[in-house]
Amino acid sequence: MSYKDRLLHIKIDSLETRRIRAELVMYYKAMHNLVDVACSNLFSIFSYVTTRGHNLKLTKPICKSNLDSNQFSYRAIDAWNGLSHETVNAPSLLCFKHQLFETNLDLYCKRTYFLLLTLSLPSVLPGHF
Repeated sequence: MSYKDRLLHIKIDSLETRRIRAELVMYYKAMHNLVDVACSNLFSIFSYVTTRGHNLKLTKPICKSNLDSNQFSYRAIDAWNGLSHETVNAPSLLCFKHQLFETNLDLYCKRTYFLLLTLSLPSVLPGHF
């Protein structure tokens, strides 16, 4: 039985999805001062007024190495910026977690992203042009 089939059978998300969810919970805690960590040390909040999305968008720093792209303060920025205004500005941590479970985070998994890219590319078979 494949990994995907086992996940469906026991009705849980993939490890990568669970990691993204845990990081987003920590992002929420840092952004709403629920942990003793200075948000300015971890993130840079997008300072321009935007017409789309929520008011707590984060800017993605430029990574010069693979090490930088695997840091906590970088990994889930795309997922955080993709959340709805209602989710990010939830009145409590419990409400945030509830709304987060209703959000499809599979789009932000590297494995799923790679799979979508390979499926969207036209298949070139030998002899077929």
